[in-house]
Amino acid sequence: STYECIYEYKEEEKSTIMNFITFSKNDSELVFASGGVDGNIIMFQYKNDKFISYKIFAHEYGVNAIDFNPNNPSELVSCGNDNLIKIWVLNKETLKCEHKSSIEDIDMVINDVVFKPLSNEECFSCCGDDGTAYLFWKEGEQWIKKEIANFDKSICKLSWNENGTVLMSVLNDGELHPIEQENLILENNNEN
Repeated sequence: STYECIYEYKEEEKSTIMNFITFSKNDSELVFASGGVDGNIIMFQYKNDKFISYKIFAHEYGVNAIDFNPNNPSELVSCGNDNLIKIWVLNKETLKCEHKSSIEDIDMVINDVVFKPLSNEECFSCCGDDGTAYLFWKEGEQWIKKEIANFDKSICKLSWNENGTVLMSVLNDGELHPIEQENLILENNNEN
């Protein structure tokens, strides 16, 4: 089989080194995002038989991950080498992202951030260079942080199963480790 390139993103001033690409979930339109070492998030959408894009500066020292909320495709979360997690609201007509809030009390480079699927809460997990993984959820206007794993090696990637009951981690040596099920319970409302 051969494949035909239908779109190639190039910038006029310089080429951006992209770290990843992720698609919006539960969305009828083709919307996806990428983040790069230059600290920008680039939103893409295929609309009216053409690709459109919009770029926004998000993280100093590079964007490491973005995830769309599977329960609200207009909400996304990002993380980077600046030790910040940022929550964004996406306007699908313009592809512009509005910064909604930040979580700043994390003392590590954050390698990955992923929303928990099928959660009734705004809930996501993150992991980082120091081997720690956290679960965050919102109560009122406050983000609650719970440490859910601590390894002696950097955690590179996290992945939830589709119903949000199992969270796997990948360490920098390639080992796979499940996060203990009892650690995934939100303490104040006992959601699984």
